[in-house]
Amino acid sequence: GREDNGGGGEGGAAWDSSFSKDGLLVAAAGGMNVKVLHTSDGSLKMRLRGHKAHVVRVSFTSVFKRVAAAASDRQLIVWSSESGEPMFHWQERMRVTGLSFSPDSDLCVGGNGEFGLWGEASSRSSNRKTGAVVNCCSWSTDGARVVLGMEDGRVSVREVGGRESYAWSVDGSVVSAAWNETKDGSGSARGGRAPNAWNVFLTTKDGVVRYFRLMHGGKSEEVTELGEKLEKKVLGATLLQATGHLVVAADGNTAHLHAYGDIVQMCELKSTIVSMVVHASVVANPLIAIGCDNGALHVYKLVGNAI
Repeated sequence: GREDNGGGGEGGAAWDSSFSKDGLLVAAAGGMNVKVLHTSDGSLKMRLRGHKAHVVRVSFTSVFKRVAAAASDRQLIVWSSESGEPMFHWQERMRVTGLSFSPDSDLCVGGNGEFGLWGEASSRSSNRKTGAVVNCCSWSTDGARVVLGMEDGRVSVREVGGRESYAWSVDGSVVSAAWNETKDGSGSARGGRAPNAWNVFLTTKDGVVRYFRLMHGGKSEEVTELGEKLEKKVLGATLLQATGHLVVAADGNTAHLHAYGDIVQMCELKSTIVSMVVHASVVANPLIAIGCDNGALHVYKLVGNAI
């Protein structure tokens, strides 16, 4: 792996980050602000302001060039990633613990016992009850469904309108979720071709990695599970392709990379690692952003076949 940059920290931990679709920019929590950085050299493009408490969740969408962020004071703000001007501002009644833009720029917001959906991040639906804290939310690659991972181990897959289409439970609190298609289903769900199946990749707080395949076909739909136990604290995981996966686990200030059966120490930093995000749109050279408790953000690139 190669480290691209280490964006300087200030004013608070880098609790979350999110890449633009092309991987050229990354938005990162930094105290009460959001920093938008160039991944090539770590230089600052802009600073997004407006929160009055520490930012805990960030999501980037390239379709309408927007960045959304939620803070610990339950404020949710959406800015233009071109001008830096705020576009929408909400005061949530729930503490936001999950935030994710779909490929079509719908926004899913998860919190303590409920979640909400916004069409193009402006027109919101009423919140729906989940009965547990939503730790993470992630959209399928065609934007048709969103998976919610919950504190009590429940997993719920919802349609764009909020209807539940799959539900199951795992042992342990779900801390990250990612999607991948088994066949090319590129294009929006609102007019494009849907994939034949989805792979859902989940990690739990106890270090277990779970892989589910959700099949189309009405009554023939099924869910299968594979398990992998890691010894470190799992910060996140993603599917690089249908047959492989990438997991980053941390132990204090050291990050370990698990990929295709190999385990290597990826980096040893000066500060405690608190977050990890993988950008795998370009399978050949996925980017990994690692956030630290001092506000620093380190971006790594997997180059060629080297791990």
